[in-house]
Amino acid sequence: MTRIAPQQAYAVLGVTSQDDFATIRKAWVRLVKENHPDALGGDIETATRRLSRINDAYDSLRWHSPEKLRIHKAREDQRRQEARDERTRREDALRTRRTSPVNRAKTARRDTAPSEDPGRQAPTVPALREVGNLLADHARRNYREVQKICNHVAEAVMIRDA
Repeated sequence: MTRIAPQQAYAVLGVTSQDDFATIRKAWVRLVKENHPDALGGDIETATRRLSRINDAYDSLRWHSPEKLRIHKAREDQRRQEARDERTRREDALRTRRTSPVNRAKTARRDTAPSEDPGRQAPTVPALREVGNLLADHARRNYREVQKICNHVAEAVMIRDA
């Protein structure tokens, strides 16, 4: 089946690009009835080719209707927005990892190491306390997660042994 460009399709069906889809469908139905090989008689091959051209024109306009084009564009915009959101989430996750309590503690340890640079100062006690508190919170959260997993495993073992 050959595809017809939408502008040619309007000419084949005898409609304009400003016509609504109902008008286009009515024109197609009328032309199919007029040009059907069974209704015409005579040369069947020519009538079949003509009918196939009319059907191709209708197919190309049916899939290029303004409503479907609007829906397609909206879906495409939504996919682009979801891709942007996903990139933003990944970048935020990377930033969060860089500023996690563990990474801050590593930075604090580096900062407290003896330095050859005499102008460099050791971190203050409140800064070290903050890092220590963050590490403690992080350890508590991980401990809770490990506890939950152990409880699930224990339940599974008890169910299996029962």
